[in-house]
Amino acid sequence: MLSKLELRGYRGFEKFELADLRPVNLIVGNNNCGKTSILEAVELLASGGRPSAFKRSAMRRSETVWHHHDDPQEPLVAMRSSRGVRRAVLSHFFHGHRCEPGAEFVLSADDSRSDGHPRRLSAKLYSSGDVETSSFFDVGGGDRPSALRYRMDERGPDAVLYLTIENEGGEPFLLPVGEYGALLGDVYRLRVSNGPNASLRFLTLDSFDPLSMREEWDGLQAEGREDEVVESLKTLLPNIASIHFLAGGAGILIGSADGGGRLPIGTFGDGVKRLLALALSFIGSRDGFLLIDEIDTGLHWTVMEDMWRLVVEAAKRSNVQVFATTHSYDCIRGLGSLAKSCPELAKQVSIQKVHHALQRAVSLHDEGIQVAVEQGIEVR
Repeated sequence: MLSKLELRGYRGFEKFELADLRPVNLIVGNNNCGKTSILEAVELLASGGRPSAFKRSAMRRSETVWHHHDDPQEPLVAMRSSRGVRRAVLSHFFHGHRCEPGAEFVLSADDSRSDGHPRRLSAKLYSSGDVETSSFFDVGGGDRPSALRYRMDERGPDAVLYLTIENEGGEPFLLPVGEYGALLGDVYRLRVSNGPNASLRFLTLDSFDPLSMREEWDGLQAEGREDEVVESLKTLLPNIASIHFLAGGAGILIGSADGGGRLPIGTFGDGVKRLLALALSFIGSRDGFLLIDEIDTGLHWTVMEDMWRLVVEAAKRSNVQVFATTHSYDCIRGLGSLAKSCPELAKQVSIQKVHHALQRAVSLHDEGIQVAVEQGIEVR
């Protein structure tokens, strides 16, 4: 579990720190203060700096460019299109949107799960003339060269920059960067063993994917825990009796205890979809991290305390550390109600307020959360 997180030169943060982190952490602050950036920093750390983590972040933010290609043998990655391939643009990951030699960001955290070693990830850009491409890393292992090595050795270097990734406990590696600061080659498929990795889920507004949720549901059934999810949905659907995933990801049906039959989940609104996705996400992030952007979306203020109870209890059962964001005072007020009614659960939670004028988040815990809500102190 992360107890402290530091960001330097990363996105909108020249230097920032979050301390006194708990199993469940709610990140609050004004628009464009960097709340989502903090979730993405945890994602990069947890992935060990894998290129796919850069791609996911860029895709969520539309920080991509279309790469046109004429070589039919070049492996296609990301999204296919008649226009070419979408590639992640790196400049936005660096403070001041720098994409030039010497640009660097560093992410570090104290992590009790990584054998006492701190997590640390540094990313720095070098000009192509300062990098020895003949010693390019070999990811594939054995006698089979990686796609990246094939690109560099057989087709010639076309990178204008190189991104070097260094991670605590892992070997440094290089990624080629081309025009517009886009990652080149088949880098997004690389499974780099680069320090301590952890299971992770990033839940966004469009994370309702019946096919992927079916996989998590199957895992939950294997453990005999499906009743836990049914109980969590009773917060919004008191008469729910069962959940049924159709074959091939065709949809999800909700069974009713009053004999009303089984209806598509969409019949009950976005709140039920959101709560189901939230409950199942803990399965896919077991012993790792769950990142939730706008955790209260689609949920009415009257169920906020119950939502927080679900999150805290599920985090404990699955050994998951949660980082979530919100703009809603109702969401914070629900957390304050939980602190009052279930003080033991509230001890597992922190509120981290982010502000551009500060270099360290303002932290609130258990009784502090309750007092802030009861006295109407603005903590968003």
